[in-house]
Amino acid sequence: MTYRYSQRSLAKLNTCHPDLQLLMQEALADPECPCDITIVEGHRNQERQDRMVEEGKSQLRWPHSRHNLMPSMAVDVVAYRNGGADWSWEAYDILLPHLRDTWARLVADELVTGQYAIEFGADWKTFRDGPHVQINPL
Repeated sequence: MTYRYSQRSLAKLNTCHPDLQLLMQEALADPECPCDITIVEGHRNQERQDRMVEEGKSQLRWPHSRHNLMPSMAVDVVAYRNGGADWSWEAYDILLPHLRDTWARLVADELVTGQYAIEFGADWKTFRDGPHVQINPL
C-alpha cells in the first residue's frame, strides 16, 4: 500500500533539515512501508519547547533540543494504524526498523549529504522517546 502525508504533516516536515525530509518522504513512499506515518513535530520555538519540558515530553529546555535548530535536526513521528495515531511501543517496533533501513539505503546511494548519523529516541537508555528521530553531525 502507498501512503501520503497530510498537508499538516508536510508543513511540519518542511521545517526539518533536507536529509530528514528525504528520509521521511522515501520511507512513506516505499511500498514496503509497514504503516502510515504522521509527522507530529519538526521545529519547536522557545514557548513550545519549554512547554514540552513542563509536560514531561522533553528534558531539554530551549535552545538545547535538536528541534530548536532551524532547520530542525529532529522530527517526531507516529505510526497511523487502525484509523488513528498509535503511540504504542509495538507500533515503533514496526516503524523504526523501516526508517533505519531507509536511512541506510539513502546513505549507501549517496542521496543524503553524508554529514550526519541517524539517532532514534527509542534507543536511549534514559527517557526513551519513541517518536523522536534526529540527525547528528558525524
